[in-house]
Amino acid sequence: MKGDFSNLYFRPGDNYSGTLQQQGRVFSDQDANAADVIARHLRQLLGRDIIGPGVAGVPSDQTESVQVLTAESDGSNDVRLTLSPGRVWVDGLHLYVADEGPISRTATYFGPPIAAPTPQVDEIDAGVRDAVVLECWEAAFNAFQAPQDLLEPALGGPDTTERVVVHHRLRLLRLAEDERCASIHERLRDDPESQGRLSVTAVASTSILGDCPLQAGGGYTGFEHLLYRIEIAEPGVNGARFKYSRFNGGLVGRGSYDSGQARIRIRANAPMINLSQLNEFYLEVLAPGSADEPGNWQVTLSASASLIEGGDLLSLSEIDGYWPGADSDEAFIRLWDGIRDIDDFVGASELEQGIELDFDAPTADFGNYRPGDYWTFPVRAAGIEFDTSVWPNEALPQGVCYHRAPLAILNWDAPVTQLVGYPAIEDCRVVIRTLSSERGCCTFQVGDGQQSFGDFNRIQDAIDQLPPEGGEICVLAGEYRENLVIERDNVKLHGCGRRSRLVPDQAMPVVEIRGARRIQIEKLFLAAHEASAGIVVSVADDGASAQEIALLGLEVTAAADAAIKVLDAQGLSIRDCRLNMVDTATPWQALSIRAEEVLLEHNEIRVIPAVAADGSPVPVIAGRGGLHLAGTCQRVRVIDNLIEGGIDNGITLGTILSVELPELGSLEFAPVTFDWDPFTDRPLPGNNQVPYIPTGSNRTVMLSAGALYDIRIERNRIRDMGLAGIGVAGFFDLAQQDQLISVVGLAILGNEISGCLRRELAPIAETMRDYAGYGAVTLADVEQLRFHDNQILDNGPDHQYPVCGLFLLHGEGLDICRNRILNTGAKSEADPQDALPGRRGGIVIVYALPGLVELEIGGKLYPRQGGEPAARIHDNIVSQPLGQALYLQALGPVSVQGNQLTSRGLSGDLQDPSFWASTVWILNLGMSNELYLQTLGFSGVTADPLDLATLPEGEEGFLPVAQPGLDDYALGQYLANGNLLFSGNQVLTDLMELELSYAVSSVLLLSLDDVSVQDNQFDCEFLIDLMVTNLICAGTTLRINNNRFKESLFYAPFSWIGLGLIFNNASDNQSTHCFLNLKSPLGGGNPLLNPHIADHHNQVLYPYLWKPTPEKMQCEWVDKYTNLLLTKYTPSTDLPFPPSTTGIGGISLGTGSTRATRE
Repeated sequence: MKGDFSNLYFRPGDNYSGTLQQQGRVFSDQDANAADVIARHLRQLLGRDIIGPGVAGVPSDQTESVQVLTAESDGSNDVRLTLSPGRVWVDGLHLYVADEGPISRTATYFGPPIAAPTPQVDEIDAGVRDAVVLECWEAAFNAFQAPQDLLEPALGGPDTTERVVVHHRLRLLRLAEDERCASIHERLRDDPESQGRLSVTAVASTSILGDCPLQAGGGYTGFEHLLYRIEIAEPGVNGARFKYSRFNGGLVGRGSYDSGQARIRIRANAPMINLSQLNEFYLEVLAPGSADEPGNWQVTLSASASLIEGGDLLSLSEIDGYWPGADSDEAFIRLWDGIRDIDDFVGASELEQGIELDFDAPTADFGNYRPGDYWTFPVRAAGIEFDTSVWPNEALPQGVCYHRAPLAILNWDAPVTQLVGYPAIEDCRVVIRTLSSERGCCTFQVGDGQQSFGDFNRIQDAIDQLPPEGGEICVLAGEYRENLVIERDNVKLHGCGRRSRLVPDQAMPVVEIRGARRIQIEKLFLAAHEASAGIVVSVADDGASAQEIALLGLEVTAAADAAIKVLDAQGLSIRDCRLNMVDTATPWQALSIRAEEVLLEHNEIRVIPAVAADGSPVPVIAGRGGLHLAGTCQRVRVIDNLIEGGIDNGITLGTILSVELPELGSLEFAPVTFDWDPFTDRPLPGNNQVPYIPTGSNRTVMLSAGALYDIRIERNRIRDMGLAGIGVAGFFDLAQQDQLISVVGLAILGNEISGCLRRELAPIAETMRDYAGYGAVTLADVEQLRFHDNQILDNGPDHQYPVCGLFLLHGEGLDICRNRILNTGAKSEADPQDALPGRRGGIVIVYALPGLVELEIGGKLYPRQGGEPAARIHDNIVSQPLGQALYLQALGPVSVQGNQLTSRGLSGDLQDPSFWASTVWILNLGMSNELYLQTLGFSGVTADPLDLATLPEGEEGFLPVAQPGLDDYALGQYLANGNLLFSGNQVLTDLMELELSYAVSSVLLLSLDDVSVQDNQFDCEFLIDLMVTNLICAGTTLRINNNRFKESLFYAPFSWIGLGLIFNNASDNQSTHCFLNLKSPLGGGNPLLNPHIADHHNQVLYPYLWKPTPEKMQCEWVDKYTNLLLTKYTPSTDLPFPPSTTGIGGISLGTGSTRATRE
């Protein structure tokens, strides 16, 4: 700043924040100026820090301020810009651009060092891009520059203070292809390394030696206290120049011009000029700049000036420029001590009065010395000691400090053109929002009062103060010790992730939502009380359900209660949450839900194991973990979640309630568990069997809370669970009570389930073996099951336990496709003969039905298949270490195609299904519609059709009268056929072990309707094992065609045994051993039936049991093989069929085209 100051010292590192006056003390200009500099510096810092460095920010209520509206290039000389008036903050400086309407300005290009070489207007063409930059700087404005406004007439002419004014102009910066508004800030900053430096020293002192040494010279020799200013001038003939003033450029005045005599008459401030003790000056005449740089005063005339005796005239020489206005017009003048070439001071040289200057050498283009840049330093009268350390020492210029920010980017399309609006003109300005609007969507901000500060220090206070229409609460970083209760609608809580921590101050849920609607809680960390839940969603006091609840991006840690517990809701979304459970005893899963319209997506649910002394994790022993979908849930999507660790199911379906009779109307949602010992506080072996409590001994009953509807479980990763990956809450003893966990509409798609069933499992009670099972997926009752593309790998403790890949007790309309079910119950060193009893296998379906519809005949309703199969099992890969790959009993159409089915072990127990069929067992109770078999069978079961008047209302289908066990497990229970299609499968029984195993068959296919066995490959690999036949197949009509049967030699007498009650066609097969087609027991003397056996073009590999005849192949069962087989079974009652000379299993041997007889 120019001005007649005694000193102008400011150093930000001193951390001065103001000045203080003391009583009775002198108040100098230094004090006032220091206060002003401190304040202005702080304002600029605040402007930069709040609005942003290097940006042009406009107020939110004046968003069109200083906007570039048009840009016009003439292709040669000028770029004219039109911009709107207004105000703007530029890199911390505030600027008014005032006018009535759009403002037209000329913009000039930056040159070196910002842009080298300087771009030219004639280089503009299509594809060229320029940034419009607003350049501002501060300067001193003297009262003599605007005397009518700033001089006080009552003082008679002397000036008092100066003003600080912000100047501005428009500049252009040529852009590279990849440069944008936000990327050019660094280019717009002055590079200190590109600026010349200055050192100021005093001439070295000399002394007169002697008894009394005296200083003879050196140092500053002036007799005044002064503030020197060294300022870069416009280059002259000899190169870069500087001008200097002992009054900091503050010797000014006003004058009029006599062009004839080249004189200036001083009209104002003559006394100060006369008292300067100078007679020779370097004079500048200044006037307001052009419209392109309003307020920026320019030097219009410069000259050497001499003060003529009398003190009011200045004689000029070496005049350069013009007088602004008429000669009689007054103009503002500034008097400098002189002007010098910088080259004369490259290396320390004395300027005057013992002051030496040392400049860096100018560059060739003088770019390191920019006109207007300056240095100041104070001097004090000779003989007065003062600190010269504040003098410049290889110092960069103290100013001018330019503030620059881009306003727009111009995308030129031609050399001569006019650009209007976007996209030709890209706006670079930013809108500054006020503090009241800066909260964005937040109605209130909450801080904890320690780490952060907001409108409230408690979240509950903010919730309570929301307006009636609700609002959004932003929870700033910090720790909040409170329990929140949300009972009002339209509330959104939004935090800062883990930095916003909610910790309860009492043993209650951290957050409870009571019957509220449209609630969203997002990005918070919640640590639940050790005895309470993290988040609970419940009904309001009037019973209203919560609606439209969204829990997003939360992290919740809990222990003895659920992390999130939803007791009743309609419309629930839980996404991107992390739920961590401490490994402690609890009846609750980590996430427990009873709701409708639910989306659970991208969540992580874990039980965190304890850590041993050596730092290794301890296996989870108590925490349940997992997800619970309670009974009555409807329309639930569980998509792409990670569920890991815990002693229970990964996903539990349904709820079992303990109910006091007869209070059935007051059911409370509280799960009942059967696997915890309350006396030892330790888990019992895993158990999914619901204990039966006779009502005569106790008024408490166990009930299912209700069916679930439309559940979709897709692309989840479920690992290391104690029980099933996906399983029901429990299985009831159906012989005692008619209860099932039912799901209507269940899709299990693309899930990965591994390492589950890792917990010790409770034995399945003998009374429950028909109604319960363990599995990676365990289901009780399902209508419309889609089980596709799942990876079921390495589940179960070992083969000693009865475990399945998929266990389903009862289902309707099953679609099981493209799954990989491998290594369920891996083999151990234990003997398979010691395996625990129970159902085991890859896919185990106890009973399957087709989808049912009503059929009205004569005013009566009949349950009739509706077009869906009972079971469709296609393209699966199943490998079972012990037990069958596929077990299925059905009433209705069954299709098994394109599967890879492998069994690698079987149990020696005759009651185990794998003894009768080691790899595949399919029994279909459906009956053919030929000869009225369906109707006859149905009538025999139901006695009478269902009366429409007595049919109960509802959508549960058509169920027979309740009875022990599965009510519909009987021949002819529904009007459904028993078609069985077994095609394109590869079946392998792999018994290549040293232990001796016995089995009747590898595959058993039975139906009272059509059975089609086509294009399969059946393999049996034995070491010392025995099997009667590879395939047993029976049906009303039977076709065994185009199959390949392979068995190890000598260990199976037959490759297949087939029975067709009406038709039996076995053709074009290839086998290792002979085959046996049994004669139908039907048709004897019945003119309506003509059972027939047809076999053609079958090929047998092993010839020793065959005697070819000219007409057909005839199989003879030799005595030595019979004796070999009989010796393996002792006593003979252990045989799968009694030895007989007339047949097998009580069925007479046929006399058709292929027969077997003992010699």
